[in-house]
Amino acid sequence: SFVAAVVALALTTGAYTSEILRAGLQAVPHGEVEAASALAMNNRDTLRFIVIPQGVRIAIPALLGFAILILQATALTFTIALPELLSRSYSIGSNTFRYLDVLLLAGLLYLIITLPAGWLTTWTERRMARHL
Repeated sequence: SFVAAVVALALTTGAYTSEILRAGLQAVPHGEVEAASALAMNNRDTLRFIVIPQGVRIAIPALLGFAILILQATALTFTIALPELLSRSYSIGSNTFRYLDVLLLAGLLYLIITLPAGWLTTWTERRMARHL
């Protein structure tokens, strides 16, 4: 079940990340590429110095938001019998009959991770949008 979970999460992450990066690269204004062409830059240098830096800058907030979603999606591995935080919480709760305490602690752990990550994403979005 561990291999299946890793493969599923890796394929999902790869697909979404590539789409986010593609959208970021396509969001670079075409005038930038035309300006590079007017300066006699070859395609490789245009990509390296103009398109990729601007496209990644545009895609970073979406990538950070997606990273938070993938962290939360790891709880879905419970469905294929891979022990993770939530399933361990259920297991401890069934042994101690203190479900509420254990599940609140698990939720708090998710909150401790995702809240600062959300703040980082918001801060990055604002910082990246300052030039607009």
